[in-house]
Amino acid sequence: MNCWHCNTELIWGADFTFEDYCLEGEGIVSSLCCPKCNAHVEVFLGDDRIVSQTPEEAMKKYTAKLKKDNNKFKKDKNDTSK
Repeated sequence: MNCWHCNTELIWGADFTFEDYCLEGEGIVSSLCCPKCNAHVEVFLGDDRIVSQTPEEAMKKYTAKLKKDNNKFKKDKNDTSK
């Protein structure tokens, strides 16, 4: 897959589940970047249920998940009884 901006071949970075992005349904989000112009591309492949979520709704869920995970990490890090 080539970059839309400079037509350089994109480099694959990682794959994530929809759950990682706080999206409903089953699917994969692939992350790619351009080595020439540093553009970033995310490709979503999954079922049709993602259409029911706006980007704002997905971002709110994703941000809430990050805060929850961060709080859990801080709690586990400060728990000296382990």
